[in-house]
Amino acid sequence: MPSPCVDVWLADIDAVGEALDALERRFSFLGADERARASGLDSLRAQRWARTRVALRALLASQLGVPSAQSLFQLSAAGKPRLVEGPLEFSVSDSGRF
Repeated sequence: MPSPCVDVWLADIDAVGEALDALERRFSFLGADERARASGLDSLRAQRWARTRVALRALLASQLGVPSAQSLFQLSAAGKPRLVEGPLEFSVSDSGRF
């Protein structure tokens, strides 16, 4: 059995924002429920929230070796994203642009 490990990733969402927007336009990582949630936030917060989700999906898709992590997500009762199935567990925290 492989040893468990923890990877920590830090993204400056503002610095890579245009690249994340381009990824979203190309791959449509966000689901309708996520776009609706972002639309209920103020402009800057909505932009950062959506970009964070795109970054998360791109990272998870890369780690899992799949083209898109969109269909792999579901929301918990508390609204937290999680993988429907798979070997990874993750948690997302934000502090403004990070």
